[in-house]
Order: sequence, then structure tokens, then C-alpha cells
Amino acid sequence: MKKTTALLTGFLCLAIVLHAQKDQPKFLAELTAGPSIPIGKFASTSNANNKASGYAKPGWGGQLSLGYYLNRSFGLLLSTGYTTHQQDQQARKDVLKSRGNTVVRIDSENWKALNVMAGGFFITPLTSGSKLRLFTKLTAGVCETGIPREQWFGYSNTGRPAYYYDEKITMCWAFCYQGSVGLQYKLNQKWYVLLDASYFNAIPKQEVTYYVSSRPVAQVGPTGRYVTEVNKYELSTINALVGIGINL
Repeated sequence: MKKTTALLTGFLCLAIVLHAQKDQPKFLAELTAGPSIPIGKFASTSNANNKASGYAKPGWGGQLSLGYYLNRSFGLLLSTGYTTHQQDQQARKDVLKSRGNTVVRIDSENWKALNVMAGGFFITPLTSGSKLRLFTKLTAGVCETGIPREQWFGYSNTGRPAYYYDEKITMCWAFCYQGSVGLQYKLNQKWYVLLDASYFNAIPKQEVTYYVSSRPVAQVGPTGRYVTEVNKYELSTINALVGIGINL
């Protein structure tokens, strides 16, 4: 009788463990996309404090995230994201006009940025059975972008033709971070849909070196010096993404 009771107890414990393991997934994967709204200097059209303006307009972004559950509430997260934003060409025309240029045609490429980040997530059930959950994420990593190609044609204030062309300038990978809060709604034991609102920031830098001459007209030989300036581009965005996820 004791052996039978012990055997039944062992099977019961095993069943409970297996059931718990079945209910608790180990991994998650999410794919989201939606509008990306530039803010701060990224959307500005005036330079100040050594931070160059981005002239960025609202664009689009997407993100792929992979997570590992440490328990029911916490986990580790790895994500990669991509955003693209058009430039405000009318604002650029207005700036050039204020400098004495009449622009006939302007062509500017989009801002494009790729990021890879790692961090963690925290889950808070909002309803019984965790049908609706609050999903908080904090990640940091690196971001790669470049100053978009730009060209324009017009006339100077003296009536002479004016032309400008500059190739895309790739900048070094820069530190970036993102914080987000989202809602997950379970469709079944594995699949769920989600709405995610996030803030992203990165400040890539560009070094520009040029020669400043101080030679008087009558003096022969170089007497100037090289000057290096560092331009900072603050890529700040508010993102509202929707997508689908799966627990594995």
C-alpha cells in the first residue's frame, strides 16, 4: 500500500512538473512594423549646439525581436530594427533661400538607420489567465546610418547658376538605446498580437577637417592650419508598432 501511494505521488509530481513546463514557454519571437515619428534635432531645420538638423519627416520602421524567458515575468531580449525617413525638401529650400539662393530643383535621399540591441523584458498580466499582458522592454546596442546624398540646382542672389552635390557619408556605428511599453493579446496558447510604443535615441558623429588659411595677400607659403569639427546627428524617434508574436 505504501509503495502504491509513493508511486502515485511520484506520477502526480511528474505530471505537475510536465504541465508547468508545457504552460511556461522558453522563447518568444515578435515581428512588428509601423510609423516612426522624428523628434528633437532629427526633425529640426536649424543647427545649434553642434548638433546638425536632420530635416526628417515621419517615416516607417520595423523590428524583429527574439526573447528568452528566465521565468514567467522576466526575460532576455535580442532585437534588430530598421527605419527610413524622407527629408523635408521644402524646409531645405527655405533655408537656402534665406542664404541668397533660389532653388529650382532639389533631391535628397531618405535617412536610413539599422540597429542591433540587447536587453531585457518584464511582463505584467492585466487580466485573469494572462489574456492581456503589459510588456515592458529596455534595450541598448549600436546603430548604423549615414548622412543622405543631397543635390540641388538654382541661382545665387547675383543671378549666376548655383549647383551643389554631396554623396552619402557613412558614419561609424554609434551607441543607441530604446525603451518601450506594449500590450500583448493572446490569440491562443502560442500566438498573440501586440501594440508597442517606444522611444529610440542614437547620436552618430561625423568629423570634418578643413584647412583655414591666414596668409596675407603679399605673403608666400602656407601659414594656415587644419581645423577639425565634429557634427552630431541626434536620431530621436517615437515609434508606434503593431505586429504578431509567438511563444515557443
